[in-house]
Amino acid sequence: MAIHLHRRGGGRDGGRRDRKVLQAGIRRKRTGRCDPEHPGTRRGSAGVLLSVPLAQGLLAHQVQRDPITAYRLKWSRSTEMSQPTSAPTIRKFNPGAFQSDQEVKEQFVVRNRELDTVLGVVKRNLAAESCQHALIVAPRGMGKTMLLARMEAELRLDSDLAPDLIPVRFMEESYEVSDLTGFWLEVLFQLGRECSRQGLDAGAELEAAYASFCARWRDTHLRLEVLAAIERGLASIDRRMVLMVENLQALSETWPSDDEWGLRRVLQTVPTIMLIGTATTRFKSLEDADRAFFDLFRLVELGPLTAKECAALWNMATRQNLVAREIRPFEILTGGSPRLLVLLAGVGHQLTLRQLLADMVGLIDEHTEYFRQCLESLPSSERRVFLALADLWEPALASAIADRARMDIRTTSVMLRRLTDKGAVSASATRRSRRYTVTERMFCFYYSLRRERNQPAVIRRFIAFMVAFYDPSAATKVFADLDDGSDVGRVIREQLLQAIVDQDAAYRWVEQWDDEFKTASLHHLWAEVLSKMQCMVDQCGDEEFVDENRLVDLVHRLRRMPRTESRPLECVQLSNFVTENNRKIPPLAIVELYQTCLELVDTELIVRDRGYKSWAARTKVMKAEAHVSIKDYESALNCCNEVVEVCTGLPEPGRTYLYSGAVLVKQRVLVDTANYEGAISESRDYLEDYGQSEDEELGFFQARALLFLVQAEWQLGRQACAGRAVRDLDRRFGNSQDRHLQLTVVQAMLWILNHASDYEDKALVTVAEEVADLALARFGGSQSEDLCKVAASVVAWKFGRHVNERDFGSAELCLRLGMERWVSTATDFGLEWAATRSVPRAECLMQLGDCEAAEALVHEWLPGIAEIEGDRGKFLWWWAECVLFQCYTSRESMEAIDVLGSMVEEFEPDVEYCVQGITKVLMGAGALGKFLDRIPSILEASPKVRASLLPVIVALRLLNREQASAPPEVLEVASDVLDTINARRAEGNPFGLDQG
Repeated sequence: MAIHLHRRGGGRDGGRRDRKVLQAGIRRKRTGRCDPEHPGTRRGSAGVLLSVPLAQGLLAHQVQRDPITAYRLKWSRSTEMSQPTSAPTIRKFNPGAFQSDQEVKEQFVVRNRELDTVLGVVKRNLAAESCQHALIVAPRGMGKTMLLARMEAELRLDSDLAPDLIPVRFMEESYEVSDLTGFWLEVLFQLGRECSRQGLDAGAELEAAYASFCARWRDTHLRLEVLAAIERGLASIDRRMVLMVENLQALSETWPSDDEWGLRRVLQTVPTIMLIGTATTRFKSLEDADRAFFDLFRLVELGPLTAKECAALWNMATRQNLVAREIRPFEILTGGSPRLLVLLAGVGHQLTLRQLLADMVGLIDEHTEYFRQCLESLPSSERRVFLALADLWEPALASAIADRARMDIRTTSVMLRRLTDKGAVSASATRRSRRYTVTERMFCFYYSLRRERNQPAVIRRFIAFMVAFYDPSAATKVFADLDDGSDVGRVIREQLLQAIVDQDAAYRWVEQWDDEFKTASLHHLWAEVLSKMQCMVDQCGDEEFVDENRLVDLVHRLRRMPRTESRPLECVQLSNFVTENNRKIPPLAIVELYQTCLELVDTELIVRDRGYKSWAARTKVMKAEAHVSIKDYESALNCCNEVVEVCTGLPEPGRTYLYSGAVLVKQRVLVDTANYEGAISESRDYLEDYGQSEDEELGFFQARALLFLVQAEWQLGRQACAGRAVRDLDRRFGNSQDRHLQLTVVQAMLWILNHASDYEDKALVTVAEEVADLALARFGGSQSEDLCKVAASVVAWKFGRHVNERDFGSAELCLRLGMERWVSTATDFGLEWAATRSVPRAECLMQLGDCEAAEALVHEWLPGIAEIEGDRGKFLWWWAECVLFQCYTSRESMEAIDVLGSMVEEFEPDVEYCVQGITKVLMGAGALGKFLDRIPSILEASPKVRASLLPVIVALRLLNREQASAPPEVLEVASDVLDTINARRAEGNPFGLDQG
């Protein structure tokens, strides 16, 4: 994970003490004076005697220079001390530090293919006039530094390469290299050190040159002189330099563009310098053809270690001999990261789950400060996204991460891109999606442990991966201590059950347990899945469905679960859950749930037990209703017929209720499939058998049978029969206090009115008028808002009929009585309904010749119209302006011009009602002959109005006996507009008030 911290410098005295410690160490190294017998000294792996105080002083100095690297050294040392004495000393963060080349070579047991690739590039460069350069790309912890350390050792140890090549390796974090001049200075410094290390005379000369150049850091030509000194040094030793630089992406981000190009020119023209770099990601400069690093490097990517490679590294670090299957859990935990695998090697010598988990929790606890520092170094938004991904654990889409972080998807994507550039997050892409994971998976464990503050948090994460890869034969060994009665064993069992909920592959683990415990565990598991379903329902809104795919996935898990003796009762619980929450569950999921209930209960039990037989019949009725919702009518009828057959063997009153439910669904299917004769037959048969029953429980079924009878009779053209059925329904259930019965009466009445739009059919209108009067008498005086809305719908139907018959007096009276009635209720519905009806009522008043009353009515309700939001509010406001223009124009008031000006400003040419409304009132002004000398000029002043209404403008000018030039097609349309204006003038209906 690419984390950069600010340096914290010590005080003046502290710095002086550090220098003294360092000088003392250097003197001892040069003179070799050190007492082997002194208890404060010990021999390092490279044969150099180091005193313990000196090592501590070096660490203290490092803390002041670079706290993150020092902490890594401290972590490395602490984990090394916990390893068995027989295991080698391994550097997790600083490979090669205080290690001999031979030690590095012996510890390098993976990445051999990548090493051969890079060495191949170097060897080919020896015979080339210009060098090929390589870049090793991988996230943090994947072995880039170790590969460079191994490369460095090989260049010294290989007798064929050492005479011709000299390795020069930067430290991992080159914070002081801020530009190309600093880069070449660092190269000069490291080259001098390497020459001195190898005993070459050029070392002293290069070190002196470095000191001289540092004193002249203000010199503008310094860069060229430093590069020349490097080339002279290489010429003096007659070798080529293999320059190894880590984190090239950081240099690319901070360097000026000219410096990037300057480095490219040197690398392409100086054959004695070849660059082997590393980067945490494919940074932008590599793929941008306008950037200097484009097509400069041979890319070598390091992927996660395979199980075989993990085993090789583990065996080297622990001196154990594990096969690939045994190492699999560690591969899962670490994601194939060499660094994390070596860390776990310090604690994970035992493969039993309990011991491994305990050691892992201890490891996380020991290095909490490291995790915290890494997280705190991230900006807040990046940290929020990073922790959301850590909480998810598994590879996740950006949308899932955004939901978990509660952030906008665009912001989340930007943060993920930044985290990927830093190497903190890894991305894998397929054709359809791009998924992200935390690069160092130990962060997932750390976050879970810190967030939930308990061991189950870590155990759950661990088991979720373990169960997916182990087979039952391995379970006996790994889960050997589950039955020890300890708290940890109990927690592991509980979290294993939770893993089974999340992963199908875990079911087979339960088969290893005894029957009693297996039955109890599976019962607990069923309850867990049901609890997950309930949580999904509780979290969705009142008008929302739960996620169908997630719910169906849980259903499939239940169906695959091994059966137990408690399964029938569990299925009853599941069906009750569906019945109680069916408004929030998608119909397809309801079908799946009910089908699961029926399949998981043995048929023999249903046949011999009346209780389960009744339950199965009830479940089939509800399943049939769900089939109707998805228009699977054949399956619905099959379910109903099965229930009817089963009911004969059931006791009363359950038999009647179940039979009624099945017949009810069947009637609906017959109506929906246009089998109206069949629906009438079923309804009449049911009413003949049960219609006179006074059982209140049957009232709902009787009412619904009458509703389906109304619909079927009406569709067959028997309106009088439908009307009688509605009156019968109202007589029997209109006064009921049961909401479901009232709604059934309302549904029947509104169904007829909605299907009675053909006002020319007198027989149809007569029946509909009777139903409308019946509805107003029943619900017009109700205080219930829902029933007020029903009455308002009836009023709207009656208004439409009166307008169709040009009975504007009755139409206006109808709306006036409704407005007076519902405004008095002072409800939001009443006020809004009155506001919306004020405009059509005003048009009726205009048609009756009372323009002043119409004008006053609109002005009275304009504030109410202004409060209506959305497109409906805009439409009503536009309609009100049209009415006011008509009123002012009719009495030749100049206010008409002001209203027209407002309408021109608000005009939207792509909105149909805007074009229709203004066209209608403009033709009305033309029919009245008012303002013909002014209206065309107002319209033409707006380009968008002129473009949309040019035929109307031309027609008005022609009507005013003006000359109008326009294309032939426009003149043709204008002629039709003139004909309409003249026709309305002749009819005495200038504004066409009854024509829409």
